Parts: sequence; structure tokens; C-alpha cells
Amino acid sequence: MGIARVAVTRVTRDYAVVRPPLPTTDFQSSGGTLGAKTFDAFVDPERVIARYEAIFKKNSSSSATVSGSKRGPYTISGAADGDQGVLAINAKDKDGNTVATAIHVWGIASAGGGGDSIVTPPSSTTNYVAADATLSQKTFSAFTDADGIIAGYSASIISNLGNATVSGSGLGAYTISSAVNGEFGVLKLDAKDSSNNIVATAVHAWGITNGYATDGSQDFSPWKLLSTADIIATTDTGALETSKAMSGNEIQFRGSVPVTATDYHPDNGCRYRFNMIDPKDDSTISAGGGSIIGIQYYFKFGTNAPSTNANFFYCGLWDGTTQGSFGGGVYYNATRIGAGTYTGITTTPYTFQAGNVFLVDIMMADDANDTSGVAGLPSIKAFDDDSTPARAASFVSSQQTTTISATATRPTLSFSGDIDVTIYYRLVYAPTTPF
Repeated sequence: MGIARVAVTRVTRDYAVVRPPLPTTDFQSSGGTLGAKTFDAFVDPERVIARYEAIFKKNSSSSATVSGSKRGPYTISGAADGDQGVLAINAKDKDGNTVATAIHVWGIASAGGGGDSIVTPPSSTTNYVAADATLSQKTFSAFTDADGIIAGYSASIISNLGNATVSGSGLGAYTISSAVNGEFGVLKLDAKDSSNNIVATAVHAWGITNGYATDGSQDFSPWKLLSTADIIATTDTGALETSKAMSGNEIQFRGSVPVTATDYHPDNGCRYRFNMIDPKDDSTISAGGGSIIGIQYYFKFGTNAPSTNANFFYCGLWDGTTQGSFGGGVYYNATRIGAGTYTGITTTPYTFQAGNVFLVDIMMADDANDTSGVAGLPSIKAFDDDSTPARAASFVSSQQTTTISATATRPTLSFSGDIDVTIYYRLVYAPTTPF
């Protein structure tokens, strides 16, 4: 049984901004009815919670359904003897990121089982630890079993990411292994009678924070490789493309160049658009959502780099119509680096050397409570190599900013002529507070 991929907490100062309430249980005897569930309040001192999302999991043979919203009440209907599962709510911030999750484990004993009217489990417990820390072993307290019907125990683990495993027996100690940063879950211990019916369940919630810091180190996403498999749309008005393929991590574009030597701008090339994916969690986001303030590209040419007039490669942001901001490499009477708008790149001469890598910076900011944004201030920096990079050259566009559709803007590559390039991007987030 799994739960949707979410994180335990949103971590900033002291690794705890939003904390969920303790896990709860509702186990009924055979023929019993589950009670309505209202979740207790989350600890949210910085008021980052904007909404809640319910997640409902059950055993495969169950016909149970759930209704409710926010923190509840939630009503589980149609549950029958032998059914069990998990009701969870994800607390989300304004950008849709899950910042904490509350868990409620439920079940109805199989016919012939004693149910928790006879056997009572120990109270729920939790163990949340900082990023890279080790979860504590768990030994469960004794169940209340006045009639002595418990014949054995069965432990299982529910995890959002599915990495965690558990080992142990009886009441414990149990060891949770292989859990990673950002993983959370519940360790369930079912008490069973001699007929293997579940008569009560104890729960232990656990989690490892995902390591967001307040020193600025988390103000960038991880790098994400761009490949031809990720292309969502192609615009090739000049019919330049002959072929495109991947060789390892390298995009190999083969094609012609515009007839006019001065047609070396992004709108003159074969343009490939990509979804705006946050490499942190592979979610699709909007540039106008307020969570990012820019994008960086890092690329390296292979065997084929710009070498004839109007032979170029640019990376940037484009709204699919006439607005965009780009930087890259181009040949116009000499090899050059340049940056600018969708229709106007300005350049400076630069001799491409084997091993050079290039960093393109583009601002992308939501400018108001509407669908537009501001893209621009594109710059490109050339480094001598990628192992111990030293800046070899740089260029900042004189085309400063452009108003652009924040909802339609996508990462875009523009090619002309034969180009081999390996390219990554990462997003620049709104800064974490150092105050």
C-alpha cells in the first residue's frame, strides 16, 4: 500500500517550519462502523499552508470510498469486514508543494476477529529527523489484551517514496532502513489472533526532512539534462532540420542554415520547446507561479560547433509567439558568444576552445498578479573547462527586458546548421530568508 509522493516537512531554519499532527487510528471490530475523521491542526508558525489534498489508500478488495475536504471531517463509506487502509492529507503551500502530511490509519476486523473493543493498541508515536540523520529503532509498547487473544504480530511499512524497508519481530525492536531525505511513512504493527485475523494495529510515524536550508544553498534547483525525448513542440519555419538524435547526453542536430548571413537570431532557427519542469521534484510549474526568478543553462559544444555564417545554438525562454530571451554561441564572420531577445541577438567575438563550457543566465520574474512576467537581462559566460572552471569571457545583452506571458513561457533551444551540444538547466528560486 503506497501513498502519493510527498515530503514530510518543509524545512528551513531549525529544520521544522510545518509539522503535522500525530498519526491517529480507528480500528473497529467485525461489523463495526468507522467514525468521521477531522485532522488536528498542523503546526504552521510561518503560515505557509494554502490548501489541503486528501489521499485515500485501501486494500485491493475493498470498495470503501471517502468524502470530505480540508482538515475534515472525512467520512469513510462502504468499508466491510477485513478492510483497512490509510487516509492522509497533504498540506500544500501556494505553489502546490507538499510541506507536511498527516496520517490516519483505519480498519475493520475480519469476521471472527476480536477488534479493538477487546484488544487496544498502544498510543501512536513519531520519529522525525533532520536531513541525513538516522531514524531511531522502534520498540512498541504492549497491547492491552485482557482476553489473551493475540497470537502473533505482523509489521509492515507504508512509505511515500517506496525506498524504506523494515526488519524486526514481535514488539520490536524494528529497524527502518534505506529511507532517504524527503521520505516519510508509517510503521504498522498488526496484532493477530490464532485465525490470523487483525485484532488491533499500532502505528509509528517517521520521516526524514528533505534538507532545505536557509544559507542560500537551496536557492537553485538541481541540474536537469535536456534531451530530444523531452521536446514538446517544434517550430521550424525555415525548414532547417535534417535530423536530430541523442549520442549519450549530447544532442546532435543536423541541418541547413538561413540563406542570409545576418539571420542568426533565435527566431531564424529550428526551435524546440520543453515543459517547465522543476528538477527538484519533476513537477510541471508555471513561470508565473512566483516560485522562480530565473533560469540558468550550462552547455558544452561537441565536435560540431558554430563554424559558418548563420550557424548557431541558443538556449532561453520563449512564449511561443514573439517574445523571448536567449543566449548562446554563433558564427558571423567569426565565432562569437551573444545574448538578447527572440528576434535580436547582439554578440562579441570569442574563439571556441575544446573543453569550453558556457553559462547562460536569464531573469524570469512574475511582475504582478496577472498572467504576464518579465524576462531578460540575458548574459553568457564562457569558462575554460568544466572541472576547474575559470571565466574566459562574458557578455551581457543590451536588450534588457521584455514583457512575456508567464504562463506560456517555456525553456527553448534554437538550432541552425550542424551542432553537437550537451545542455543542462536549473531554476533559480525566490531566495530563502537569511534574516
